[in-house]
Amino acid sequence: MQTLLLGAHCSIAGGYHNALLIAHRLHCNCLQMFVKNQRQWQMPRVDEEQIERWLRTKNELKNEILHIIAHSSYLINLASDNIQTRSRSIRSLREELERCKLLGISRYVLHPGNHRGQGVDVGIELIVSALDEVLSEFGDMKILLETTAGAGTSIGGRFEEIAEIIERSKYSDNIGLCIDT
Repeated sequence: MQTLLLGAHCSIAGGYHNALLIAHRLHCNCLQMFVKNQRQWQMPRVDEEQIERWLRTKNELKNEILHIIAHSSYLINLASDNIQTRSRSIRSLREELERCKLLGISRYVLHPGNHRGQGVDVGIELIVSALDEVLSEFGDMKILLETTAGAGTSIGGRFEEIAEIIERSKYSDNIGLCIDT
């Protein structure tokens, strides 16, 4: 019989380890968390003490917290054709995945992006290009593309859009789906 997974998005305020403690207090066996402030581009350096405290707490709760998933910053837009936004998005994605690596987190939820009026096909092409560029460096990471409401110029409101991104990527084995209900 499989274990029922129950989780919540937990805050890292006061340190990464607090997300684990919150999940434990809520009797969750999995959790999702941000690895940085989700509404800012800047990403302050994480000191060794923070990492060690996280790893120690994670180890202490290893039989209780079974899955940990990171969620991307809301600012990342891999479908953007704006040079500055695209560059910042790819850089931030790399930095967040690097932080996941330090924390021992191998699953990362990402909103595909907004094509900003250039069309779904161009947006998907830009997303695939960015994912392939970044996943070439993080082959052990699984990026889970999260469904969207499909409003405006967002990509990911239809399963077919996410399926196309996965199929077109050189790293399709490293890309999955996260369904936002």
